[in-house]
Amino acid sequence: MKKKALIVAFVGGAGWGDKPYEDEKKYDPKLLRETYAYLFLTAEKENIKFIKTSYMWYNERENVFEKGWIFDEKLGWIKMEKKFIPDVVFDKIIS
Repeated sequence: MKKKALIVAFVGGAGWGDKPYEDEKKYDPKLLRETYAYLFLTAEKENIKFIKTSYMWYNERENVFEKGWIFDEKLGWIKMEKKFIPDVVFDKIIS
């Protein structure tokens, strides 16, 4: 089986609540979660795994990210507290 490409999508903040974008003030948090969920699920069909993470969760000494958010079609948003190294970085921060 072909290895999945791991892509990191950056979150503007470093909130670690129950769902991503809980503290978002400028944009609709529900819409942001739905948009990224669609992106993540569409990418899965093409053997691509997205993880939402923050610059603040990057460990420069070890050259790894320490945590992030993944989306599962059945379980919804899941916190992932496992170190990982992405193949690609997708830097789309809300500004």
